[in-house]
Amino acid sequence: MASTITKKQVTLLQTAKTKLGLSEDDYRSLLYKYGVDSTKELKQPAFKHLLKTFQRLGFEMRAKPIAAQLRHIAKMQADMGITDAGLNSLCQKTICKHNAETPGDCSKIIEALKAIKRRRELLADG
Repeated sequence: MASTITKKQVTLLQTAKTKLGLSEDDYRSLLYKYGVDSTKELKQPAFKHLLKTFQRLGFEMRAKPIAAQLRHIAKMQADMGITDAGLNSLCQKTICKHNAETPGDCSKIIEALKAIKRRRELLADG
């Protein structure tokens, strides 16, 4: 039997409802389609389906950059002597944005910085 959703999942659905501007009646109508009166009564399969519905309506789940990743990028930038303009240029080339906005963006920038460091070390040795 499927388990009920977690408190974090309840919060996510409430956030989606708010960001989509759904009225309480519209939200309740969606819940009734899954045979529940409250978000807390939803089971995991219904949660996944409802979340997909919200995403089709325009809800975007954006992860925030992880603080440790941003600190790592800043440390690498300082250690390598890369200016802010240089880092912005790298971001633009690597992720087509001026700044890392997601953990995935951060990972791509970190890998790009590692590649630059390796190239610099090879040039210094050769």
